[in-house]
Amino acid sequence: MLRYLIRMELHKRPNRTVKEEDYAILHEEMGKKFFFPIVTIQGDTSEYELPTGTYRNVGIGSVDIAANDAKEAGEKTIQRSSNAGSFSFFVVEYTNSRKQNLAILKK
Repeated sequence: MLRYLIRMELHKRPNRTVKEEDYAILHEEMGKKFFFPIVTIQGDTSEYELPTGTYRNVGIGSVDIAANDAKEAGEKTIQRSSNAGSFSFFVVEYTNSRKQNLAILKK
């Protein structure tokens, strides 16, 4: 199964500050593309919260598709946000993961 990790950073418009509400818009738009800010670790049944702007996806067909979906979510975020004027991101495909000090999501 293909797994992708996406890190997206929102950049401010002139004389603005990117706020938590802007990342809430990004979170919504990324969710529409099936990217979620949670991760599971092999051998562990808990789900962990990823840092702000970091998302995981399982099952998209290629890293190019994942990157295109992330780009579309970023563009929609910029259209909806009055503070964020641009964005940058990277996408990686991974097979294993480990964690340190991530918050456990309540079940």
